[in-house]
Amino acid sequence: MKLIYLHGVGDGDISQGWFKALNKSLAEEGMPTIDSSDVIAPKYSDLLSSMDSEESIPKVTVNGEKSDRSVERAQFVSRQIEAARAVGADPSVRSLGFPLPDFDAPDAALGAIAKAVPGWLFADEIKQIQAYVHRRGLRGAVLTRVLEAIPKRGEIVIVGHSLGSVVTVDVLSRLPRHVSVRRVVTIGSPANSGLFAVSRDELIGNFPYATTNSWLNFFSGQDPVTRGRGLASVFSDVQDFRVDIGVIGHGSTAYLRRKPVARAVGNAFHQSALTPRRTTKVTTALTDDTAALILELHFRYAVREAISDQKLKARFTEATRIKRQDLVAQIREADAAGVPIPRELHQLTEGTTPQVPNYWSTTSIIEQLTILAFSDLTTPFEIDIADCGFKALPIIAEQIGLTRTFGETLADAIRTFNGRMTKLAKPGTNWQKWAIAGAGVAVIAIAPIGLIALAPAGVAGAAAMTGGLAA
Repeated sequence: MKLIYLHGVGDGDISQGWFKALNKSLAEEGMPTIDSSDVIAPKYSDLLSSMDSEESIPKVTVNGEKSDRSVERAQFVSRQIEAARAVGADPSVRSLGFPLPDFDAPDAALGAIAKAVPGWLFADEIKQIQAYVHRRGLRGAVLTRVLEAIPKRGEIVIVGHSLGSVVTVDVLSRLPRHVSVRRVVTIGSPANSGLFAVSRDELIGNFPYATTNSWLNFFSGQDPVTRGRGLASVFSDVQDFRVDIGVIGHGSTAYLRRKPVARAVGNAFHQSALTPRRTTKVTTALTDDTAALILELHFRYAVREAISDQKLKARFTEATRIKRQDLVAQIREADAAGVPIPRELHQLTEGTTPQVPNYWSTTSIIEQLTILAFSDLTTPFEIDIADCGFKALPIIAEQIGLTRTFGETLADAIRTFNGRMTKLAKPGTNWQKWAIAGAGVAVIAIAPIGLIALAPAGVAGAAAMTGGLAA
């Protein structure tokens, strides 16, 4: 196992302040430190400052044509969930940042950053960034040097800081075929900027899902280079975490002093797990509750499909990933306690999304979908998805073997119902949350016209919606 550190602009952190900060944080966490003999930190600042650095860009080594990319991606997402859980348990870490507009003129924006943080990012370092982006031969020289330093086989953990995170983006799809990445940890990454779109788009098309265990990205609201945002808005499979580095800044030392960042590096370096942890496979029959969990997961994916705004979709995708992460953790806890669980939930822990079971009658599926359409699927992230819950009904209806027309009819009935109830409710009252969250009231939609009535709920504390909508 080797730790690969890819530095940002400047001298390449020749004092190794990043490494000292990492080991200090690991020791404070009671985790084993990392020996310097296991660290590979290629220096390329001389190339960034030279006008003579010219090499061909190394070829991509990922061959997606010979593999099932959709299966590999699903397995990668499952591993991401497990990797993020240990980090996300720290209350000082928030996995969702806030959206900011991209720079209209990225090169000019670098100068604005330099002025905002005087003495930190100097003119020579700005030139290094611009040279890496605009000079193809220099980019090839940097990648060639980095790849020459990486072992030809075995497992590695990559930490990429600042421009080094962009080098990481370029390197991932060009690694030797017998090298697998136990974890990528990027810190202070500017790769969300349009300045690095070429590198980003190239990786998205060639991402090595099968040989990359997980990728966690840490950014700070006080870091002007990240612009207070992560990478999930441009590459949805990255797991973002927002951390507080204390002051306005960008240094690798400031990030690696944060225990969640050190933990992300340390537990990957010291634990062997390229494949997801499996459950015991002790099964039981599907129940109402577990069938509803699977339907809810599929409904979330249908809502995601219904969201047209790409930045909003990225944030909702992130929230859904975290929800799935929590569900998988609960399944594993139950399994470890010896509780038999349905086969479909075992599949979920292995990175496969089980199909929606043929479990409900037409009336019951209307009931389930009506509940989901009115449910707040974004708590506690406060993401406004507007009426995308209604828009998702035709999508999910088609997926579960009904027709798109059926879903559209149900959506129309629910909209009518919602409109009438909103008029009847007192100003400021959110009757949907009141009805669904356990106020002892069930809402009944009768027939396609959406006639409204209120009745006592059948189960105390968990109000249900029942539908008499004709097929």
